[in-house]
Amino acid sequence: MLSACILPIIESMKWLLPALVLFISNINSSFAADEEAPAPAENTSASSAAASPPAIPRTEPDPEASLLKELITKHDPITQVLQLTTSKEAEKLIGYYLPAAAPSPLGGIILFPDEQTHMDWPHKYRILREGLADYGWHTLSVYLPRRAEPPIPKRTLPALQAIKPVAETAPSEIASAAESTMPQPESPATNQTAEGTVPKDEEPTIDKPETEPYREQVFRLGNSATEYLQQQEVERFIIIGVGTGAAWAAQYVEKFQESLDLRLIMIDARTPSGEEVPDLLALLPEIESTILDFHHNTKGASSLLQPHEAPKYRLRTARQNGLKNFYQIRLPAHSTNEALLLKQVRGQIKRHFIQGEAAAQPTPENNTPNSSTKEKAPG
Repeated sequence: MLSACILPIIESMKWLLPALVLFISNINSSFAADEEAPAPAENTSASSAAASPPAIPRTEPDPEASLLKELITKHDPITQVLQLTTSKEAEKLIGYYLPAAAPSPLGGIILFPDEQTHMDWPHKYRILREGLADYGWHTLSVYLPRRAEPPIPKRTLPALQAIKPVAETAPSEIASAAESTMPQPESPATNQTAEGTVPKDEEPTIDKPETEPYREQVFRLGNSATEYLQQQEVERFIIIGVGTGAAWAAQYVEKFQESLDLRLIMIDARTPSGEEVPDLLALLPEIESTILDFHHNTKGASSLLQPHEAPKYRLRTARQNGLKNFYQIRLPAHSTNEALLLKQVRGQIKRHFIQGEAAAQPTPENNTPNSSTKEKAPG
């Protein structure tokens, strides 16, 4: 009875089974065709264009150019921004100029900033250039360009490639490596190179680019500043140098003291680091005009400075050379009172540069012969 029921079902499945297998195979082939079919060319190009933006050329940051742009565009309304040309082509002097607030100016003041600051630094520079202009001086704060960084030396240690860690190297290998790194005697006529033997007369030479000394740039910028002030009918100049700017100011005064009427003021003087920099201790005895040396250092702070930076060494140099034109003024240590700095500088300028020089000039009364030397009647 059971077999009579199952046999019709089996007979019907013989027809349904091939149709089911064919249906499943068609579905699988359609899925495989969808996975292997490539995307249209237009869509690929559009997607690649959207995914890869146009390449932007790489640009190195230029902090000095950004600083100059900011100094030229952002300043107070009464300050005149100067771009003076120098004797060198395509070179310009950037400076902040303030005319004297007086009908008869006392002279011109040129400020040399420290290498870590700029011509309108809030500390020291702004109060001096604005305050001294209020008391009858033309002030011109110049921008000293950044000094070129020394090139990074190339590594010339090929022997490091032959050295292996000590734990992995036998004593015999260490000895052979040491012998290979020792300099070998050269023949008098030839020199061994990696490519072969080259006669000494034909040895390759490396042309080093000639760089202009930084002091020449300072001289040109200083001359451009004095020439501009001379156009304002200024004949007496005071060069104020702050920090490392004091060293460059001293070198400029020593260089042009015979052709210009220059005086020097140094504030917290420091010698710049590097090669071919001014030596303050050697420059001070060569300066004939009046020198004012302001500093904030105490005895304890001076011991932490380098010998060529400590104020006591500058004072000792002046005493050893008998400099009667050198005056050192100590300001309160760690003082942030900018008004006090202006008061001290203005007072010392008035004392030594105006009253002192006026008293030193000969007067008609001093030129007349002394009445005591005249003949008197007997008795």
